[in-house]
Amino acid sequence: MKDMLRLSRNHRGLQLRGLFLLFVLSCAFPTLVHAAPQPSFTPKGIAGYYDQAMSLGIDHKNGLLTGYYHTAIGYNPITKGPSAECTFQIHGRFEKDHYKLKTWYPSDKEVITGTLRFLQEKGRILAHLRLDQEHGGCGRASPLVADKQGVKFTLTRPNHALFVRVVKVPKVHFYPQPLQKKQRKAYILQRQMVEILKIQKGWSFARYANDQTPPKITKGWLPDAAFFPTTPPSPKR
Repeated sequence: MKDMLRLSRNHRGLQLRGLFLLFVLSCAFPTLVHAAPQPSFTPKGIAGYYDQAMSLGIDHKNGLLTGYYHTAIGYNPITKGPSAECTFQIHGRFEKDHYKLKTWYPSDKEVITGTLRFLQEKGRILAHLRLDQEHGGCGRASPLVADKQGVKFTLTRPNHALFVRVVKVPKVHFYPQPLQKKQRKAYILQRQMVEILKIQKGWSFARYANDQTPPKITKGWLPDAAFFPTTPPSPKR
């Protein structure tokens, strides 16, 4: 009986010490015990990742949206890659309450139009995407994007990207500063996407997040010549 009472006292003592430690941490490091606040909703939208399928950058001052959409399904043993992919770049201008879009596959000249509208439903920020027709491969990998109703994507990881850019060259290294000849070991590959946080003539300060959970973040300067253009290509003749 004495042993049981002693154990009960020790247990209560551990509980009290645990509560005291939580109180100290909440005062010194409030972000450890409180969830980060959700960004405020605006019809011009929030930059960030939407359901791990679409990344959007927003220049609020100029009402300009850029983005990259990519989904994949299955596995092809011959190519050792996905059996079907849906990939396209996004460029939009804000008009009244939505973005009027032009979308295209990197390096292709076919442009498909559409709309993107930001919504707030049950405390979640959504991006409602609808295209006027399907891009190649999207019929299998993402068939509903060109549906009349479109698709709603949920903001899963907000950021402060002004633009989203896609790498054009086979490989490009990060630089500590613009115009420096010495490059860093970190690099990214063709068709990978980065968030642009600020720009300087001919250079962009970029943030790259890999596919790990949580993602590994790399930041640094990249030359603009390494990217596909963010503006849609000229129409086919």
